[in-house]
Amino acid sequence: MWFGWGYSGDKRESGKNDISLEVPKDLSDYLKENESSISDREFKSFLKRSQEVEVSKPIPKEEPKKEVNNTAKIEREKLLEDEMSSIHQSPVKPTFKSRYTSTETEIYKRENPTREAVLTNCSEIQYAFMNCLRQKSTIERLTSMAKGNDECSMLADFLSSCMKMQKMALVMFDYSSLDKVEEFETAKNKVDKCFNDHFKNMDDIQDDKNYMAYTKELKIEREDFHGKFGK
Repeated sequence: MWFGWGYSGDKRESGKNDISLEVPKDLSDYLKENESSISDREFKSFLKRSQEVEVSKPIPKEEPKKEVNNTAKIEREKLLEDEMSSIHQSPVKPTFKSRYTSTETEIYKRENPTREAVLTNCSEIQYAFMNCLRQKSTIERLTSMAKGNDECSMLADFLSSCMKMQKMALVMFDYSSLDKVEEFETAKNKVDKCFNDHFKNMDDIQDDKNYMAYTKELKIEREDFHGKFGK
């Protein structure tokens, strides 16, 4: 309910100086009961007291919400989650590529042991030796081998030296303990390269200076192999 009045002496007027006031519910009820008998002075006095009471009422303060510390709860849930994850984690299945690589390595190791690698690297000398023998008759072969100073005898000695030296070099590269085809091939090629760079016949092998140069290069290649594969 809204009441408006302007003050000019004791008269009520409506006009420019109207003041509109909102009447509280209890005041509205009071006015309804005493509308015929209440005077302006009583009304204003009652209104003033009502407003003072409303203003003087303390505004209730909202209690701050207590922060719930969930750190311990979160940590427990995280630990439980990690534990359950480790329990139900499926074992890593080998991929097709890893299975193929493993199988390929096993086949290579079985077909290319140290002895086979040595024969492969010395195969050219072996071929030259066998070709030399084919060109001679049985009598000539027996005679030349007995003297030990013909071409076939020199090739036989060179083949024997090649096999011994390359076997020692492959042992130096830990050939038998390698586990990848690339490692086997690299070690075998480095050993063969070192031998072919320094030795063409038995005279080269018997040259001490040449032999020292060979061992020096072999050591360098071994260090390079270790730097590449960590072995």
